[in-house]
Amino acid sequence: MQNSISSVLQMWLLGPPKAEIFTNLYLSSLGYERLQNVAPLGGPDGGRDLESLDGTVVVACYFPVKKLESFKKIKSKFMSDMKKAHACGAEKFIFVTGQILQQADKRKLIKLSTIHSTEIHDCTDISNRVAAPESGYLRAELGFPDNKESPEKDFFRRLYKIVDFPQLIELFHISLPPRKFPSGFISFFDSVEKFNYSAEPGLLGKQLKTAFCNWSKAVERFDQQINDPDRFDSVDAQRSYVLIKLPYVASQRIGAEIKAAFTTLHQETNALTRLVSEKHRISIHQGR
Repeated sequence: MQNSISSVLQMWLLGPPKAEIFTNLYLSSLGYERLQNVAPLGGPDGGRDLESLDGTVVVACYFPVKKLESFKKIKSKFMSDMKKAHACGAEKFIFVTGQILQQADKRKLIKLSTIHSTEIHDCTDISNRVAAPESGYLRAELGFPDNKESPEKDFFRRLYKIVDFPQLIELFHISLPPRKFPSGFISFFDSVEKFNYSAEPGLLGKQLKTAFCNWSKAVERFDQQINDPDRFDSVDAQRSYVLIKLPYVASQRIGAEIKAAFTTLHQETNALTRLVSEKHRISIHQGR
């Protein structure tokens, strides 16, 4: 998908008006406030393809049709549009192009700008954003309808296949109140480690990425707590972790830390599985 997006951006076939519409949507997805077309029906625009309503932010779009331009050509276009934006009193200049620029080339251009706040977004920046799970409307604008299953669904179906969440829920019930932890947590930690080895949370949208990362941190914290050799004896005959008998104050402090880690993991597990169910209708039993 990403290679196809890059090809469309570099060998633009959709024309200048479409480039401006797409650029407006792209910048909006990054959090920029409303931008307007300076000359929506064509004609001279003074080097300002888009601008903010107050005119302080000026955007120039450069999407050559069926061409891979040299850095010299891109630089010439950048300088021309930047100077026009400067003449208009712009406080910020944004140059968006479907061409690929090296980071060193971007830095060179920014140093040449006479507008203090200058940004450059090239093919790589745009394609990374367009390929994100939540950017289906940008893909559609480029002619890539989302007719395949969401990367988020693939991510969590795989998670539920590798990590036995029904068993984890059962372990929570067995462990309450958290004083003794079944040995099933050992295989749980192993399966999470196996999943994380090749997991790509970057494919997730912001909400699910946050929930998954919070859950992963809770797993790590609980793992560290109950596998601390200074706090537990080796597993007993029932294959369970048992707190070492320590002086009262110390054991109360350690108990509180472990309880907090256990409670956080319990809460984050519930939050994650509930969110996945709400957004994608995937239950913890679907990986089995």
